[in-house]
Amino acid sequence: GRRGYGLAVVMPLTFPLANASSGVGDPSVRITPLVVGELRVGPLQLLGNVGPRFRSQAMAMDAVDLSVQHELVARVGVGLRPIPQLQIAGEIAASAGGEGAGANPAEWFAGARIFPGKNLRIDLGAGRGLNDGYGTPDIRVLAGLTWAKDRAYEPIVARDSDGDGVADNKDGCRND
Repeated sequence: GRRGYGLAVVMPLTFPLANASSGVGDPSVRITPLVVGELRVGPLQLLGNVGPRFRSQAMAMDAVDLSVQHELVARVGVGLRPIPQLQIAGEIAASAGGEGAGANPAEWFAGARIFPGKNLRIDLGAGRGLNDGYGTPDIRVLAGLTWAKDRAYEPIVARDSDGDGVADNKDGCRND
């Protein structure tokens, strides 16, 4: 099986699209520098990220006595590719640093990614909040269909029957 690891720093920047008085979304500009890591051993993949989220202004919800400005965010996940056509995964995400009821949200999510053909991918998943933190869902459902004309979704777990370091799907001599 394939083994490897990855480490990166990413810095998502988000801007508000809703009016602050609408009660929808976060009214501030946010920047979230994250350290992202991955460890892969055969069909198993472990992932995680952690970092601060900085807001240009505090997000306040007076009705529930909540105020959040800067916070620490983290996410951990595990994926398993038992066969090349299927990947199953689960993750937990949480943040901390706010004040008041519901200031430290956490949720879980589980799903599957199905590869029925070389250019097609189907994503299915569901999750829910682990507490009553802001933004945690009673239930979250995801469904997606991706087709890429010029990109083949190569299996992450590729068999190498003859042990020559070339995956069977690219090896002209699988038994030599």
